Amino acid sequence: MTKNASKSNVGGFLILGACLLIAAYPLNINRFCYQDLTFGANRDFIGRALTIEFARGREAQGISELSADAFREAHPDCCKVEEATDSMSFINVLLGLVRTNVFLNYMYRSEDGQHKFEAWYVFDSCGRVLSRLEMKD
Repeated sequence: MTKNASKSNVGGFLILGACLLIAAYPLNINRFCYQDLTFGANRDFIGRALTIEFARGREAQGISELSADAFREAHPDCCKVEEATDSMSFINVLLGLVRTNVFLNYMYRSEDGQHKFEAWYVFDSCGRVLSRLEMKD
């Protein structure tokens, strides 16, 4: 193989790599999960956070059926989803490092009474919990 052919191959691979990264950008900015081949929807992230909290015994008032859909129907203002703005830089989006914040805010009952519950979750595009912060009343 000649030097020119070798340079041509390297250049071709670089161009191909750049094209793949550019093609991935619109997928990444829309929270595409390459593992599951799905887009992360707000409903899915909220449901994941609520499922975790319900498993911890933080059942909301008036909810006998522990499903995220039933909970959100009874408490429409319970949850908020935002993109983590610090993860929206060009390079983070390009590399698929977009994170999603989920905020929960509701009342729950425990053995010692009624409590206000607030939590903040950070998820990756596939719904894995990257961090969790709980605020107690």
